[in-house]
Amino acid sequence: DPNWVLAVCFSGESLGSALQKTKVVVDMLEQVQLPPPPSNIEVEQLTEQSPEAPQAAAVETAVPRIEHEPVPTIVPPATVTVKHGCVVHRGARYSEALTLGSSLNKELKGKFANVAVDVLLLIDEKKTVFKLSELLAKTVEQVINIVTWCVSERIVTVDCPEEQESGTRTIVEFPLFMGDIKKVKKEHQAVLMLCDGTRTLQDIALKLNMPYFAALQTVVPYRGKTLRFVGKDKMSE
Repeated sequence: DPNWVLAVCFSGESLGSALQKTKVVVDMLEQVQLPPPPSNIEVEQLTEQSPEAPQAAAVETAVPRIEHEPVPTIVPPATVTVKHGCVVHRGARYSEALTLGSSLNKELKGKFANVAVDVLLLIDEKKTVFKLSELLAKTVEQVINIVTWCVSERIVTVDCPEEQESGTRTIVEFPLFMGDIKKVKKEHQAVLMLCDGTRTLQDIALKLNMPYFAALQTVVPYRGKTLRFVGKDKMSE
């Protein structure tokens, strides 16, 4: 729709995250029906009735009888204990929650601000609660609270393994670069040389004394091509 423009606001250190979220938003917009663009609304001026005007009450107007449809009974979902290893999926009210101006969107932001919107935008039917918290640099507990509320509102659903350690075991992703280091940009070489599958992106950023999102920005162009993330059990390291 040429009447709509997607603007992205970001700081220099968060460019990598902004690029990733923008792609998610673009993919999501293909599945959401956008409201019509705002149009100029002419305000009608109300004119006072003249004392000589005939009284409207003297004329009986047939008012059609409105039959209200029965409100369907919504069965609350079964209680689900959300943990760090649960995979988050889009629910029946996912699009409604991300529709600006909807009552559900307002309630969502009122409870959790824009962090909840960020969580929803990153849902791809594969990421766990832990992965979402890692990408957003938020605590696992904060993301769990958001996801738990969203489950109760049918915004998302979760697929949780039957057995999970109580936070002591987590799956951590380690970047692994498999391309030719000589063919990458010179400013990217320092980060990619450390992507050997034994360090997290956070470890690499700390080792090079650079912001995490700067390291993320470096690996984004290579992800899915010559770089992949290897998931490992943190307890096995």
